[in-house]
Amino acid sequence: MVSKDVTITCQYGLHMLPSIMLSKMMREYYGCEVRIHYKDKDINAKDIMDLLRNHLKHDSRVTLVCDGKHEEQALKDITWFIEEKLNTLPHK
Repeated sequence: MVSKDVTITCQYGLHMLPSIMLSKMMREYYGCEVRIHYKDKDINAKDIMDLLRNHLKHDSRVTLVCDGKHEEQALKDITWFIEEKLNTLPHK
């Protein structure tokens, strides 16, 4: 199991488009559980409805947790998505 603390820096947070993209990317990791811990919530990063239901806003401090096959690469990818890709997506 590997984990990393990150902050959502995108001013729009993790809304519909990035939630769809993130869940699709994380579903590529069969055999690896990918979760986002936020406050008292444990969010399944592969489940679009779970991501949307827990709309993570700007400045949310979260812990990314990956456990299973290819966990290191999954953590690298989800970290890249939240820290870099999320800020470059269209938000209109």
